[in-house]
Amino acid sequence: MVLLQGLNACVGGASYLTIAQAVASLRETGWEAAWIGASIAGANLFYAAFVGTGGALAERLGRARAAMIGGGLGMVAAAVLMAANHPYAMLSGMFLVFAAGALFFPANAGLFSDSAPASGVSEPLHVKVSRYNLGWSSGNALGMALGGVLSPDNATVMEVCRFIGTSPRHLGYLVVAASFAACVVGLWRWRNLPARPPVADGDRADHPALGRLTWLGRSSLLLFCMLGMGTVSLADPAIHATWPKADAQGLAAWLLASYAAGYFLMFIVLGWWSGWVLKPLRLLAVCCGAPVAATLLAVTAYQSEPVVPLFVAAGLALGSSFASIYTASLYYSLRRPTGASQAAARHETFLGVGSIAGPLLAGQFLGLLPLALAGAPLPALAGLAMWQGLLIVILLVWQLAHLPGAIKAGAR
Repeated sequence: MVLLQGLNACVGGASYLTIAQAVASLRETGWEAAWIGASIAGANLFYAAFVGTGGALAERLGRARAAMIGGGLGMVAAAVLMAANHPYAMLSGMFLVFAAGALFFPANAGLFSDSAPASGVSEPLHVKVSRYNLGWSSGNALGMALGGVLSPDNATVMEVCRFIGTSPRHLGYLVVAASFAACVVGLWRWRNLPARPPVADGDRADHPALGRLTWLGRSSLLLFCMLGMGTVSLADPAIHATWPKADAQGLAAWLLASYAAGYFLMFIVLGWWSGWVLKPLRLLAVCCGAPVAATLLAVTAYQSEPVVPLFVAAGLALGSSFASIYTASLYYSLRRPTGASQAAARHETFLGVGSIAGPLLAGQFLGLLPLALAGAPLPALAGLAMWQGLLIVILLVWQLAHLPGAIKAGAR
């Protein structure tokens, strides 16, 4: 279990470190927010396109082997990124990183679903889901933080890079390569491990409300990923447009690492507390952090200088809300013990579609907002907060429209 968590962290960290470095590079070359958003959407398109293949490969070839194939593709992607000397070549490498993650994560989710301690007594599903989530979320936080540290504006990093004869970008891509290599090495021993689904009993048994809760969880995840990935992809350019002289890459890293830390901490809570299982209203209450986050970003946007504690608080609040939505989608997807990797792939497909639409629509939203306001001055970061607020309202209406059906079917 610890090995699987560590590999989840490696792939999550590699993915978000790649995003952080790519966004900063594209902004430095003069790309506008809409085009940066489109590039992140393209990466997530690769994820959504390949994640179904990842689930099918895991069921057909074996889960460890499918995860190793993802690790191998990630190493190829890192090599492309290190060799890239043009924005389009860099985008190709980033797209391959996301395709590698799409092959890896469904397979690893299947390994988590089947796992059992040496005693042979399987852990409750909500604990397994928490452990799975803690792996990739810790990696995301580290990847986002590293994206801020490995900046050309960081004098210490530049001195280290000059000493070893490389650049911050290449150093980051070496970390990406090592992370994916760990997947191949770590799972080699288990490459012939067959699927071992648990017995359909207890919290792995069917439930009359399961179909509705699974659909509600996945569709809500799609909406929240539109909010979250729009924020991830456009935080850097929005901060730069609001305070042109500030270290936008470093400030975005504070916001996004706090976002990842927020869902990491909430995943711990949801693994310890089982009171949310089959009780969707309780998970909806956890989402109260999202409107708080949007409000904090709007307040921050009107400060004369960036206020780091407000970025941190906004990120933590937003991340805690994301954790509740993501956990519900994955938990109800995996509740039926058979076909766990394919069920996880369907869950990840909704995540991928939301992550495609989010950067695309958020970029267009920020580009068109000044026209809608008839030229009235509006900080770009406030526009990003308005995007978050719009998606929060849509998500709340969607949840309230579908919860009565789930409750009628037996959810509480």
